[in-house]
Formats: sequence, structure tokens, C-alpha cells
Amino acid sequence: HWKSTGKWEKLKCLELIMVCGMANRAVADQLNIPQTQVANYKFEFVTRVRDRVKSQRISADIFPELADQTNEISDA
Repeated sequence: HWKSTGKWEKLKCLELIMVCGMANRAVADQLNIPQTQVANYKFEFVTRVRDRVKSQRISADIFPELADQTNEISDA
């Protein structure tokens, strides 16, 4: 979807974070964008993936990193 809409900056950003494992600051420096923009792209992506996983009713055991944050707080 992002390719077809020309959102290359977002795609590059998420690839560097998720695939290459780079830190937000390093990605911001490499792409010459604000660190807050990197954080916004990452937050939006993780939120969308979390919502899609939740809508598929997939067990949180399969993707624990996408478990609802509120559950983690209440369990502590």
C-alpha cells in the first residue's frame, strides 16, 4: 500500500527499524528526518499490526510483543 501511494520515507523508516533493527535516532539521522517522526511511524505501524492480530483472534502467546499494553500493566 505504501509503495502505491508513494510513502517511500515511511517504508524506508520502518524497514530500517523492523528489518535492520536500527534505533530510532540512527534511522532519523540516516533519513534526515526528526526523531519524533520516526517514533510516530513506528507507533502507527505497531498499532496497526496489533489491531490486525487482535481482530484475527490470534493467541497472545504467538505474538507476545504485540500483546495489549493495558493487560501487561494490570497483570504487574
